[in-house]
Amino acid sequence: MPTDYTRVVTFERIGLHTDIEPLTVKAYNEFDFRHQIYFRAVQFLAPTTEFKVDAHPDVVDGSLYAVDSPGGRGPLLGSLTVSLPQPEGAA
Repeated sequence: MPTDYTRVVTFERIGLHTDIEPLTVKAYNEFDFRHQIYFRAVQFLAPTTEFKVDAHPDVVDGSLYAVDSPGGRGPLLGSLTVSLPQPEGAA
């Protein structure tokens, strides 16, 4: 049964851009999570750039990779950090 969650995603860079506002993602599943990141990233890349979001809502580091062939992974286009929820009582 899917559970919704909220994560703040901070982009270190997307393409040549480094001054990118953090994205608050309210998602219902992992696909929805990556989909929202994709739509933020597409604003900063050339319209003909094919890329894949390699990120998970429960993993701190994520990446954006160019797609150089079907299923292939090309050059790194961006990097991001996912804020994970803090356990209750953690400072």
